Amino acid sequence: MTGLSVSLRVAWALLRRVLPLAARRPFVFKRTFWILALIGWLLLAGAGIGVGILLGVGFQAWLLIGIALVATLAIIAAGLWGWVVVTRPTDKGVVFVSRSSAQTAAARDASINQQDALVARLRASASITKSFEIRTLASPVTRSEARTLLDHTGARARVVLFGTVRVAGGAARYESELLVRWPGASEPTTHVREGAGAEDFDRKVQVPDRHEVSVDAEQPLERLVGESFEASHADRTEGTLLVLAAHVQSSIDDDESVKTTLSEAEQSRDALSIHSRANFEALNAVVTARDIPGALAAMEAAGRRDSDDLALWTAATALSFYGMIEGSVPREKHLAFAREAVRANGDEPLARYNLAEALMGFDQLEEAREEFEQAGAHPDYADRYYVHFGIGVSSYNLGDFDRARTAYERLVELRPSGTAHLFLADAHRQLGNYTQARAEYRAALLVEPTLVEAHRGYWGEELLGAPDPARSRLFDPTMMLLIKLGGKSDRRRRLLRPLIYRLALRHARRHPEDSRIHYMLGAFALTLGNFALAEERLSFALGLIEGDLEALGRRAAARGLQGDFVGSREDLFVLRDAPPLSGSPSNMPGDPWPEADSAKARLRYAVLLPFIDEPALWSYPHAAKFGELAIEILDPGK
Repeated sequence: MTGLSVSLRVAWALLRRVLPLAARRPFVFKRTFWILALIGWLLLAGAGIGVGILLGVGFQAWLLIGIALVATLAIIAAGLWGWVVVTRPTDKGVVFVSRSSAQTAAARDASINQQDALVARLRASASITKSFEIRTLASPVTRSEARTLLDHTGARARVVLFGTVRVAGGAARYESELLVRWPGASEPTTHVREGAGAEDFDRKVQVPDRHEVSVDAEQPLERLVGESFEASHADRTEGTLLVLAAHVQSSIDDDESVKTTLSEAEQSRDALSIHSRANFEALNAVVTARDIPGALAAMEAAGRRDSDDLALWTAATALSFYGMIEGSVPREKHLAFAREAVRANGDEPLARYNLAEALMGFDQLEEAREEFEQAGAHPDYADRYYVHFGIGVSSYNLGDFDRARTAYERLVELRPSGTAHLFLADAHRQLGNYTQARAEYRAALLVEPTLVEAHRGYWGEELLGAPDPARSRLFDPTMMLLIKLGGKSDRRRRLLRPLIYRLALRHARRHPEDSRIHYMLGAFALTLGNFALAEERLSFALGLIEGDLEALGRRAAARGLQGDFVGSREDLFVLRDAPPLSGSPSNMPGDPWPEADSAKARLRYAVLLPFIDEPALWSYPHAAKFGELAIEILDPGK
C-alpha cells in the first residue's frame, strides 16, 4: 500500500466522521471561529503553494498537500453551512429541541423517539406554533453549546431543550434541561427613573443563567411512541413555552391571544418552575385585572403563595411605577415592591438598580447610592452609564463632590452627552477646579449647543478668572472687517450678509460658549428671511441674557412675519414695559441706542432696524400687519 493510498484512506475516514459532526453541531465553536478558520485556511493554502513552488516539490507531495487542504476546507465549509442552517431567518421565535445525550444503543433509540414525540406534542399546540418555530437538532448538545446557540443565533432564539437519557429494564430516566431567554434578556429592559419616567436601556446580549431542570425517572419506553406523550418534563416544557409565547404575544398587544395562551399554560401550572410560574402570574395579572392596583394585588397574592420569584417582583416594581405616575399607586407601595425584588434575589443588578431609583424618590440618598454601587459591582452592569449617573447624582446631592466627580468622569467615558459634561463641570466647580470646570462646560456645549445651564456655568462669576480654553482670536476682527466693508452701502451689505452669516455659523460650531453668537445668528436669519430659525436662535439668546431688548424686538418681528401675532404682541408688550436702559446714548454695539431710551427708540432700533437694513422684509405677507401692531403698542401717537 503506497503512502498516497494511505493518505486518501485516512482523509476519507476523517471526513466521514468529522463532516457530519461539523454540519450537525457547528455550535461546538462560535461562528467567528469558523470564519477565522476559513481566513486561516486561505492564508495557509497560499503560503503552502508558495513554499511548494519555491522548493520545487514533486507531484506526490503536491497531491498530499492538496488532499490535506481539501479535507480541511470541507470541514470548515461544513461548519459554516451548519451555522447557516441553524440561523436561517424566520419571523417567529426559535425553539431548539436537541436529542438527549445517550451512552448505549437503547438509550440512543429512546433519545430519538423522545425528541420526535416531544416535538410532535409542541407542534400540536396552535398557541406555541403561532409564536415559535420548533427546530430539531440531530445531535445532543451540552450546556455550554446551548448557551452558544442562544448567544449567536440572533434575538429570535428563545429556548434550547437538551439533556440526558439512560435506559434500564425497559424504562428510561430523562434529565431534561431548558435554557430559556425570557423577554428582557436581550431586548431593552425598562428601568424606573424618578422624575424622568420609564426609560429603556440596551442590555448586553448575554443569556441569563436561567436553567430549568426536570427529571423523569422510570419513564416506560412505550409511552414515547404513543399518540400522546405524557411526561413531567414534557409538561414543563410545553407550559414554559406557552408562558413565553404569551409574553411574545403581549408585546404586539394581542390581548385575546395572550388570554388564550395563558389559559392553556394554566393546565401545566403545577409543573412549571417557580420562575416560569412567576412570569405566568405576572402576565396573567396584567391581562385579567381591571386596573393597575388590581393587577398588583393579584401579583402580590401570587408572590405570597407559590410564585415568590424575582421575575414577579420586578414586574410589580415596573407596573407600580406606572401606577405611581397616574396617581393610583402610593409611592410607598412602589418602594415596597422594589425591596421585595431585592429580597427575592439580591444578586440581580436590575433589582438593585430599581430599588436605588425608588429610594431616590424618597430622598434616601445614602441607601440609594449603596444600591447603585451594588448594581455597578455586577460585571453585567459595571459599564452601564446610567448606574454611574445614579452614583454621581446621589453623591453630588450628599455633598460628596469628589465621589460625584469620579462617577461623572466614568459617565462621560461611557456615554458623552451634554448633561454628562455639565454635571461633571458642576462637580469640578464645587471642588474649586475652575479650569477643568470651564473646559467641561464648553465640552457640554460642543455636544449640545443649546444647553442653557452650560452657558451660564461657563460664564459663572467665579470662573471668569479661569483660563479660556479655546478663545477665538480671529472671529471678532474678521467680523468687524466685513461690517466695515459693507459700510453704508445697502448693496454691499446685502452682498456680504450671506458671507457674514456663514462666518457666524462656523464660529457657533467651534465656539458655542460665545453667548453673543446666538443673537447674531438670529438677527442674520431674520434679515435673510429664515424666520423660524430666527425665532429659535433669538429665543435661546433671551434664555441666556434675560432682558436683551434687541433680541426681544427681533423675536417679535420674526414671530409677526410668520403670522404669529399672539406671540408677537406678547413680546412687544414686554419690550414696552421693560425697565429703562442705563447708560448714555452711544453708537457702540451692545450699548443703549444712539438716542435716549424710550418706547419710540425701542420701536426703531429693536424692532424696525432689520426692516431698514433689509427693506425686502416689507414684501412678506404679514409684514404690514406686524408693522401696524408694533406702532400701535410702542408709538401709539404716531
